[in-house]
Amino acid sequence: MTSLLTELKVALAGLPDLLNESGELIRSRVEDRALNMQPDLLAVLAGNDSLREAFFEDVGGTLVFDKVRFMQTVTMRDFLPDSFTAFGNKIGLSVAGEALRKGREVVLDWPYKDCVLAGGMTREDRGGSERFVNRIVAPDEVIRLEEPKAIRGWERWDADAVAAGKPAEVNEITGNENLLIKGNNLLALHSLQNRFAGAVDCIYIDPPYNTGSAEDPFSYNNRFKRSTWLTFMKNRLEASKKLLKHDGALIIAIDENELFYLGALVEEIFTGYDVHCITVVHNPRGVQGTNFSYTNEFALFVLPSGEKMINRQPCSEEEVDWSPLRNWGGESERHHAKNCFYPILVKDGKIVGVGERTPDDEHPRNFVDEAGVHHIYPIDRNDVERKWRYSIEGIKDIMDVIRPVKSGDTYDIQIGKNDRPVKTVWTDTKYDSNAYGKQLLAEMVPDTTFSFPKSLWTVYDCLHAITANRPSALILDFFAGSGTTGHATVEMNRRLGGNRRFILVEQMDYVRGTTLERVKKVLSEPEDQEDDSRALLYAEIASEGQDFVARLDAAEDEALDGLRDELTGAPFLRHDIEPGGLTSPDWSELSPTVKRRTLREAVAADHLYVNVGDMDDEMHGLSERDRKLTRTFYNMPEAAE
Repeated sequence: MTSLLTELKVALAGLPDLLNESGELIRSRVEDRALNMQPDLLAVLAGNDSLREAFFEDVGGTLVFDKVRFMQTVTMRDFLPDSFTAFGNKIGLSVAGEALRKGREVVLDWPYKDCVLAGGMTREDRGGSERFVNRIVAPDEVIRLEEPKAIRGWERWDADAVAAGKPAEVNEITGNENLLIKGNNLLALHSLQNRFAGAVDCIYIDPPYNTGSAEDPFSYNNRFKRSTWLTFMKNRLEASKKLLKHDGALIIAIDENELFYLGALVEEIFTGYDVHCITVVHNPRGVQGTNFSYTNEFALFVLPSGEKMINRQPCSEEEVDWSPLRNWGGESERHHAKNCFYPILVKDGKIVGVGERTPDDEHPRNFVDEAGVHHIYPIDRNDVERKWRYSIEGIKDIMDVIRPVKSGDTYDIQIGKNDRPVKTVWTDTKYDSNAYGKQLLAEMVPDTTFSFPKSLWTVYDCLHAITANRPSALILDFFAGSGTTGHATVEMNRRLGGNRRFILVEQMDYVRGTTLERVKKVLSEPEDQEDDSRALLYAEIASEGQDFVARLDAAEDEALDGLRDELTGAPFLRHDIEPGGLTSPDWSELSPTVKRRTLREAVAADHLYVNVGDMDDEMHGLSERDRKLTRTFYNMPEAAE
């Protein structure tokens, strides 16, 4: 290493937040500081004579930082040539140490790993120079990635299956069932396009928030670099857009950390849509930040431009706005609408019916008949015959929102407005994520390890805004988490009627113990409706290299050499690995952390899961039943004998 690079490393080491737990520089943090022209970095560089001469120009007595030259230096292979980089270059894991190619990059995995297992962090807690590693799929692998994937392990859960404690056999897929799919959500989105392109009414997602907090206990690995997080979201939003109907809507839950960046990204992808930001007070107790105590998060509603599609929100009894049913003002008299002059019948303070339309030549007054029934006409206090606001036919449809109010020895009839426009700030206590999220989930799934579920009613009201008037709506959530979206969909059917269906996708290991258990309990509750919208199909995207990665992440250090030998002859080994590269003598000199990372990077990203076109190969071990149901799901013809 040249003396300049040595001096640069020593100088940068004086900034503690550029170092990992082992005291080594983290290249990505150095690059971020330089790109953002952070004053502390510039001060360190300018304070060293050699570094000042190398990276600054004196322009009229002012030092100007040469950001381009500095970035060229810190991205050189000779700068921070750690053991992983050196070994990776040697065996062909990286291409000449070049930065990732710009263009059609797809972030497949969350850095470094897709999930946090029950009990805390997984094997990443061993440490390393990069705890979270971005997995980038090169353009020549994208086509294979986007092909539909084989699906295995089909289970059908309905009320009978839940009562029996075991799933029913899946013999057919009608297309009317609810779906819960375990697997990488990007691959699932591309697979779903084969059956559900242009069919989804509403997408609701609650993605990882990218808070940047190392102590954040959120059950996703959400410490992304912003660029990686945005790429991660971009891939999934682009894929999900193809599933929406022309009048479908997207709703994204997000906090303040990425709100503005996400909004800009959404506007770029969803041209021809309007983006509305809703504030939801989900934690009235607040979480203390540097300056403020945060009590709220946000929901972005992405709606087709110019479309009026937000349904009015039901009011509580206390919020109902009551007004006279009798019309007033211009064109409110009897002769303006003859079908709107008739008696409303009241007995014992309750409306019991309506009478016949009064003939034009009759001019009655309110009276009480022999049965004690009050006949109330739309006549004002000045004895002017006016009209009701609804015809005799229409009044029968709103009987549940009119009431009699005692007025002397007679009654006035009032109509209540029991809904209201959806406001942009939601403050009701039902949105409290502790009481109606965490505690509710714990009651339903006592052994859950999921930490921060949304309030059921936050998700319910989001879905209600779009699908209350769509009784057969299809709802998608590809960050399913604890299954709140599925729960809210079933609750909406229960309250409003209809057979709305949901598709949930979740790649975390808690999917069986939390997501599936919650949805099973909700779907098995007593309900009059007994069609397929009350049934759930559970299945998993068939894995190939992903199974190896799971075993690698769970393996003890002593097992790494054996896993290396297994990978050397595996069909999912990256094709660009040099022959015999993994068995190089240099392997023995690597630390367990670098060995583990090397093996994970050597798995071909486009071979993590089994493509439909490959599923008949016996090496994948898919049963005939799984292959048949996969073909049924994708509406494919039966395999030739």
